[in-house]
Amino acid sequence: MSPCAKEGASLDCCVAIASSACRRAAGSSVRCGRGRRPAVPDWIVAVMVVIAVLHRKKTRQAQYAFWRARREQWDKWFPEERLLSRSQFYERARRLTPLLKRAIRRLAAHAVRRGWADARSVAIDKSLVAARGKKRQ
Repeated sequence: MSPCAKEGASLDCCVAIASSACRRAAGSSVRCGRGRRPAVPDWIVAVMVVIAVLHRKKTRQAQYAFWRARREQWDKWFPEERLLSRSQFYERARRLTPLLKRAIRRLAAHAVRRGWADARSVAIDKSLVAARGKKRQ
């Protein structure tokens, strides 16, 4: 039987795949500017967003609640990192668009290599990304 994305995967496996993709995507960008470096790297915040969206948590509030409910698992996956506070998560997640674009590109390529997705087909669904075009009233 071929592995399909709809068959489901354990949360451990999803976090491992998302972690590697987000870490590589963050490796190509260097955070610079004023102020001290954040205690929790951007790629970990990106993993938080990607995994929560995978579990259909669309709002930042729902995404943060998803991770608060899995605090013990957080310590297993990221033993060196602490879970962000709610306000820190909101602020950091708001600035992740360029990193998430690169990470999603890597995750899509991974899905195609594994046979979970077909690069030749396009599907339209209830997407979190707004479509271009005229707004209807």
